[in-house]
Amino acid sequence: MSFKRFLSSFWLKIIAMSCMFLDHLGLMLGTYYLPPEDPIYMTLRIIGRIALPLFCFMIAEGVIHTRHFGKYALRLGIMAAFVTTALIVIKNALQEFEQVAYYGNIFLDLLLGAVAVYCLRQGKWYIKALSILPLAYGITSYIVGNVETGGAIVHWFPYFLRTQYGWYGIAMIIGFYGCYLLKDVFLSMHAYSIGVDKDVLVGTDLERSALNLLALFNVIIMTSLYCVLPLFIETEILSVQWFAIVPGLLLLLYNGKRGYNAKWFEYGGYIFYPLHLGILALVFYLITL
Repeated sequence: MSFKRFLSSFWLKIIAMSCMFLDHLGLMLGTYYLPPEDPIYMTLRIIGRIALPLFCFMIAEGVIHTRHFGKYALRLGIMAAFVTTALIVIKNALQEFEQVAYYGNIFLDLLLGAVAVYCLRQGKWYIKALSILPLAYGITSYIVGNVETGGAIVHWFPYFLRTQYGWYGIAMIIGFYGCYLLKDVFLSMHAYSIGVDKDVLVGTDLERSALNLLALFNVIIMTSLYCVLPLFIETEILSVQWFAIVPGLLLLLYNGKRGYNAKWFEYGGYIFYPLHLGILALVFYLITL
């Protein structure tokens, strides 16, 4: 399939951040004004499902292409620590947003996924094996969250140390890295079938097409597992989680280029998360006084 791919990493970030903002706007409207069945509320939450797979994709791309993983992981770690602190403050000081504190720390999902991919990229088998630890952490967070949804209280795994999506985001990031491995297998098989060296196909439209299609399959598989696993107790947000497959279609339009990447935008992408949440919380707090 040959068509123009016009989405760079820059535009994927813009789409992800915009959808995340609308998702959290819907969350605030639901907290103050709208019932869960309201079409405006549901529409905003559906749009919000687009954000996570795109963020996971960019994390995998970032780890694969960065020259300084330590600095990359440090930025994610700083944001994870900041969000953890914010969750504690929200839980103890802002009772109207107390429930938000239990949603988990999305930067833990992203950091753990990044660490898992980094481990898998190392040459030594025992370092590769360490990649199971971030995933095990996410699975534990997932199970604990379900146990508490059923009415129990788990004290040994506090809410501010939990991932927001359990294993889902971490596994999806690992899956995007797996797409690169499967892409190499596909190129090798195709090169053999047409009698050329695999290196001839590297950097071609075929390679980009294979990567994007595999990325779509990764989103479909991970989202399907997340939605059908019997451990997951039915919730309102799970009913719209299937829409997280949509960003997989957007990845078919990814051109593999970074696009605009000024320093202010690179670091602003990290700051945007707490900044937009703080602004939304302040605005809704003021209009309800």
